[in-house]
Parts: sequence; structure tokens; C-alpha cells
Amino acid sequence: MPRLPPLLIGLVAALFLAVPATAADVDEVAAELNVRGYFIEPGARGDVNAMERLVADIRDDGRWYFVSLADDPEGGNDLFARRIAPFLDEPGTILVDSPGEVGADSADYTDGPIGDAIDSALDNLRRDFADGSRAFYAALSAGGLPPAGDGGVAGRPATPVSDEGRSNRGIYGLLLPLGAILGVGLIWRAFRRRKKNDRLREQDTETARRELRSQLDALASSIVDRSDMVGLDGNEAATAHYREANVAYTEAIDGLDEAETLQDLAAISTRVDRARWQIEAAEALVAGRAVPPEPVADEPASCFFDPTHPAGAEEATIQTPAGSRTVKVCRADAEKLRRGERPTPRAITVGDRRVPAGMAPRSHGGQGMGGLGAFSVLLQGLAQGMAFDWSSRGPSHNDRPRRPGGTFGTDLTTRRGTRNRVSRPRSSRSSSRRPSIGRARRKK
Repeated sequence: MPRLPPLLIGLVAALFLAVPATAADVDEVAAELNVRGYFIEPGARGDVNAMERLVADIRDDGRWYFVSLADDPEGGNDLFARRIAPFLDEPGTILVDSPGEVGADSADYTDGPIGDAIDSALDNLRRDFADGSRAFYAALSAGGLPPAGDGGVAGRPATPVSDEGRSNRGIYGLLLPLGAILGVGLIWRAFRRRKKNDRLREQDTETARRELRSQLDALASSIVDRSDMVGLDGNEAATAHYREANVAYTEAIDGLDEAETLQDLAAISTRVDRARWQIEAAEALVAGRAVPPEPVADEPASCFFDPTHPAGAEEATIQTPAGSRTVKVCRADAEKLRRGERPTPRAITVGDRRVPAGMAPRSHGGQGMGGLGAFSVLLQGLAQGMAFDWSSRGPSHNDRPRRPGGTFGTDLTTRRGTRNRVSRPRSSRSSSRRPSIGRARRKK
């Protein structure tokens, strides 16, 4: 039985991959990857702040995409990654992590280097998605793991044309016009998708800017409300904190309109957070209370439930299946927790979703706790914590049903086998796109 020509295989593969219904969430995941370089599904492990730092650190080193899922996808993580690839603006390397498996697909590296990189990052991925993603990138981008060349799979010579291949040249002649038509269609589709994603990036940045402006308005009200208190009291230390809050506020408001990227906005969010703490410190000194701890990296001073509230004056512990983390809550919300009431979290728009402030990235004025799902808040002095579940997801702008997330993914400590292979080249969406040439999968 004669074999199908490679061009026909490529055309069929391209048509298959171009079908938008291959997976309900694939284009949604790709849209977020195009905007921010990572995707953390609600209920999955992941720290938004750490992922934003990783993406910012490697932004000049090709295209890298990192996905954390709450459940193992049907068909495996490597297949899920490959389904994402046609929807990306630029080809690159995609890492997909889920509770029981790690997989990757790449347009730049073959299966051997990908498998080695997954092996070296596997222990890190079991503990932390951000650390594992950084370890995967470091291993794969190292000098010992070179990218594939254009003449064939890395480390292997290009396959020579066989006699059977020459006999198929007549079929090639018939298929080339069809290939050209399909190629033009895919290029046009890619062009339209890129324009859409550029627009989404701009909208996301403007949305984050508006949220920070709202938080700055709340901060300005706090500064004005406390001006008489600090001035009349004559407390030099309190006055110094108040003046520093004014400086931080002025720097933030001046830099807001000039910020061009989400990283710029994250830096402004840090200034706003600093000003909140300065106001709380001034008020504590005047009232004779202990000054709350000075904010440090990855521990915002804002209230966990609502950053427009006064700064967090009391510490609480967030307990999840993946571990615990200390956060701060304002005095009003702390009192609600003591009374057994549930504080109402502020909803922040991120992309096309409304998420609680605790899950929103720092660029949007949130806490950056990523895929926070079911958890409990335990305030110091309480015998029992208040339970929350933020794993449900709201409808998107196109009102498609979304898969619900669960709780934080549980790390598995056993490895049940390995599998990696070289995938067949597939037709690209444009002449500049390189085919996917490497895939690998590992059980965790």
C-alpha cells in the first residue's frame, strides 16, 4: 500500500489543528499566553507574582509559555500543549503542568532535550510551579541542550529523498495549489488573531491602569482623612510616616500614565502598597498601637480581601491543600472574621475574567496568589478558620462554558514511567512559523 506524501500529511494535520473545537479551553489558554506568557487555571498551583518575574526575566530569550492546570487534560499534557501551539502569536516552547503529569511541546527543541529538561525540573515542579518552570527553562536553554537546526531534527541528519518520494512528484504538483490556498488562509487567520491579541494586551494594560487609579483614589481619601489627625497630634514619627505616604502617592500617580507595560504597573502597585503601610503606621503611632510589620517582597501590606480598604493591620493564615501562607487583613475585616462573618472580596478584572483581589496579579493591584481555589482563613486567636472557595470561574466575553477548577493540585511523589517522542512536522500558519519538532511527557 503506497504511503501518503508528506505534503498531504502536513495538509491534513494543518486542517485538523485548525479546527477550533479540538479542546474547549485551548484558545482561551492561548489568549492568556499571548498576553502574559503564562496561564494558571483556578484551582491549579501557581504564584502569579513569581510567574510575572520569570516572564519578565526571559522576555528577550525567544518565546516561552507556561501552563498550570487544575486537572490532567485528556490525551496528556504534551498533546494539550500541541493543541495550544496553532493559536499562539509566535511559535515557541510550551510547558504544561498538572497534578499527575508534566508535558511539553516545542518548535525549537527536539524530544531528547525536552525530556532531559523535564527530568531536571521534575522535583521542582512537584514543589512549586514557578520554581519548576524556571528550572525547565534553565535546563533547556543551557549550552548543553542546543536548539534544533533548520536542516532536520537536532543531532540527526536530514532524511534523504527516496525513490518512492520522487515517484510522488506528480501528486505534489496537484497538491501545491491546495497547499498555497491553505497557507494563505492560515496566514490571514494568524494575522487577524495577532491583531486581536495585540488589542487584548492593550485592553488588559488599560484595565490594570484603571484598577490602580481606583486604588489610588481610595488612597488619596485616606491621606486627606488623616491629615488633621497627624498634624494636631504633633507626633514626629507619625508625621514622618504621613509625609512618606504623600511622597509614595505622588510618585505612583505621576508614574501611572507613563507606565507602558504590566511590569511597570506592578512597580506602581508596590509604591501604592508602601503608601498604605505608611498611613497605617502613622495612625498606629497616634492611637498608641504597635506599628504593623514593614512590607517585604511577595508579602503585600494591602488587605487580602480588598486593597481599597486600609492596610492590613492583622495577620491571617491562608490554609490550602498545597500549604499555608501568611496574609494581612484590615482591622474591619479582621473583626468580621472574629464575629464569624465572611468579608466580601473586591473583584478585579484580569483579561476577560473577574477574580478576587487575592488572585489578581500585582500589576492589577492584587495579591498575586494565582490559582487560589478552596482555602480557609485562620486569624490569630481564632479556634476555627473561615472557609472560602474561589475555584469557580465566571463566564467569558463570549459566554462559552468553562471547565470548573478544583482545589490546589496535590503534588505526587512517585514517578510511574516516562514517554517522549519526536512528533511529525505539521503545516505552519505562516511562512515564518517553524513546525513543532519536539514533545515529551513525564508522570509526576
